[in-house]
Amino acid sequence: MPQPETAFAPRTNPYHFEIIAFWDDRAETALNLGWCDGFFGATVPFSSGEVYVNSLDEGEGHRVREAYGPNWERLRQIKRCWDPTNFFRCNQNIPPAE
Repeated sequence: MPQPETAFAPRTNPYHFEIIAFWDDRAETALNLGWCDGFFGATVPFSSGEVYVNSLDEGEGHRVREAYGPNWERLRQIKRCWDPTNFFRCNQNIPPAE
């Protein structure tokens, strides 16, 4: 399916890689986030730089634009038309165009 026909752009990569980590002890949070962030950083040179929007987690809102790639501005125009006050702004939000 051509890129402009859907909202999210990543359609050509043959693989999707996602790091999922869980732990029970809050005292281990810094340790676990450290290795997880380090592992992610080590994979960056092998990445296309694209991300699937449903793989984004809390605190990764800065990557939303990457998920929509070249469709970002078109989606902002649509949002301006249908949700100009940004009422539907939870999760990984696309803000309306100004």
